[in-house]
Amino acid sequence: MKTIGLTLIFLVASASCNGSHANASSNHTLIWKIEVSKYELKSILQSTETVTQYNGAKTEIQHQQSPASGDVYIIMDITITKIGADSVPFDWAKLSIQDQNGTTFQRSSNDTFLEQYSYTPRITGLEIRFGVNEGWLCYEIPTAAANEKLTLIYTADGSQQEIVVKN
Repeated sequence: MKTIGLTLIFLVASASCNGSHANASSNHTLIWKIEVSKYELKSILQSTETVTQYNGAKTEIQHQQSPASGDVYIIMDITITKIGADSVPFDWAKLSIQDQNGTTFQRSSNDTFLEQYSYTPRITGLEIRFGVNEGWLCYEIPTAAANEKLTLIYTADGSQQEIVVKN
C-alpha cells in the first residue's frame, strides 16, 4: 500500500501469515523511502514447470528450493523510491532484517530463484541510483527468529528507517 508524504505506514499482508500494520521510524530528510507491501515465511518453495519437447510432447518438471536446515525464507514485496535530491545510491549492504534479539541478517546473496516460484518481478540486487524500484527479495533466517518480531532496517546516511515487518 502506497503512502502519501514522509510518514511511513505499511500494510503487511500474506496468504501464509496474519496481516498486520507495520510501523516505521524515520527522519524527515529521506533520500530513499522503503515500503513493504507484504511478506511470506516459507520453509520450502515448490513449483511445476511444463516443458514442450521437440516432438510436441509435454513434460512436467518439479522444482524445489529449501533454505538451510533450521532456517526459513522471509520473502518480501518491497518498493524503494528515491525521494531525495542527493546523488547517493541505494546500498544493499545497509538493508538488513533484525530479529527481536538484535541479530541482523543480510539479503540472500542470490535470490534469483524467486522468479521460478512466481515471485515476480524480483527486485534487482544491483546498485540503484534513481526512480521507483519494486519487487520481491529474500532473506534466510532461523526458524526461531521467524516466530518473533522482525524489523527491516536501512542504516544509510540520510535514510535511517526501521520498518516492523512482523510483530
